[in-house]
Amino acid sequence: MRKNLMNTMIIGCMISLLSLSWAFAGDTPSSKFVLSPFAGGYLFEGQQVFGGDPVYGLNVGYEFSDYWAMRIGGAYGQFQHAYLNNQSFTETIEDVDASIGYMDLIFKYPLSQHLEPYAFLGGGDLYMDLKMSDQNHFPFLKYGAGLTIKVFDRIGVWGEFSHSLVYEDQDVVGQSGDKYRNNAMYAGGFSFYLGGFGEKRSSASAQKSYRDAPPQVPREDILYDINGKPWDSDGDGVNEQQDQCSGTPAGIKVDTNGCPFDQDQDGVFDYMDHCQNTGRYVTVDKFGCPKDSDSDGVYDMEDHCPDTPGQAIVGINGCPTDSDADGVYDGLDQCPQTPKGMTVDEKGCPQLEESITFSLNIIFKANSFDVDSKYFGELKELANMMKQYPKTRVVIEAHTDSSGDRMANLKLSQKRADSVRHYLIDHFKIDPFRIEAVGFGEEKPVADNGTKEGRVKNRRAVAILSNN
Repeated sequence: MRKNLMNTMIIGCMISLLSLSWAFAGDTPSSKFVLSPFAGGYLFEGQQVFGGDPVYGLNVGYEFSDYWAMRIGGAYGQFQHAYLNNQSFTETIEDVDASIGYMDLIFKYPLSQHLEPYAFLGGGDLYMDLKMSDQNHFPFLKYGAGLTIKVFDRIGVWGEFSHSLVYEDQDVVGQSGDKYRNNAMYAGGFSFYLGGFGEKRSSASAQKSYRDAPPQVPREDILYDINGKPWDSDGDGVNEQQDQCSGTPAGIKVDTNGCPFDQDQDGVFDYMDHCQNTGRYVTVDKFGCPKDSDSDGVYDMEDHCPDTPGQAIVGINGCPTDSDADGVYDGLDQCPQTPKGMTVDEKGCPQLEESITFSLNIIFKANSFDVDSKYFGELKELANMMKQYPKTRVVIEAHTDSSGDRMANLKLSQKRADSVRHYLIDHFKIDPFRIEAVGFGEEKPVADNGTKEGRVKNRRAVAILSNN
């Protein structure tokens, strides 16, 4: 009696699930079939003569809306069955083949594009190949919950847990007690989405609606395509005849004229505008940002000097600064601390108006090229002049009297010129590339070599300072 009642409840549950499936099914393009292979385990309530083991199976489902689905599934496993051997009066344990079949109604609740928890309700039958029992079929009702993670558009992974209320005859239980057992099953696997017939039904429904609808009279203010549908080439929702901005990219919001919005009215649409708060009358570039023609960091509308040369440093009004007031802008000035009043070149460095000749009163002893320390002051004056004019260079000319061999005097004069050059380099840190040393020997006397006084004057050194 109770077994028949349980079977009736199972059959009624199946019929109810099918009815609900068709009630919630709709002509939606999201309908699709799902194949879900899985593995899991089956658990028996305590004080039963069965032991659970792993199960393997397959679900075939159909998603008939974004929230509702149904599935038919089956699983196979080998369970342990303990029974009393009537001959030996000992407990015997054997492995029995078991199969589980069921049907479920599923309610899904998508949290995101990839995460989808769900709950289900259903019923089915547990079959075990028992050789020592008259009952092999165990009908059950079940409910549970799970979670699906969609890895790709057509592939997902899932896991679930369910509780089953199983009907069991007393002769299988082996003792008096409740004939309904609380068993459980856990499973996890993959889902493969195969597509369905939603789009086809939707198309058929649309055709039927089109046939049933009364014909519409074309409007004179709307352009139509060759199929008789309102023409909207860029798909922005504004008919081609009213669309003043045909060719708007897909997904861009437009106004009633079919043009993208331009909130700051600078002539550049918002979806292209990198500076969306520009004033209305400000001249902007193709990105919607105020123009800066000379690239000095000050927009043209605020720039009092719109033709500033590149690399020049400017103030807040866009005009170049000239800290040393030498006429060369900061940033271009290679000598930014030039004293006022000095003549400078195009790079802002002081320059001489004409070459300057220094008569260095350096007297060398006969046959000597050493520079005496008493001439430090004269050489310092020359070095200071070179530092004041950093773009100048100097030529040191050294001479001898006519005493001795002519070639020996030429070599001696070169050594004297080199000695003065090294003195400037070592004592005043003048760049060696700015100093040239030349010896003339006895070729350019300034006094009579026939007198002692004349020969002393001829043993001299001269510095000629000029622009580089």
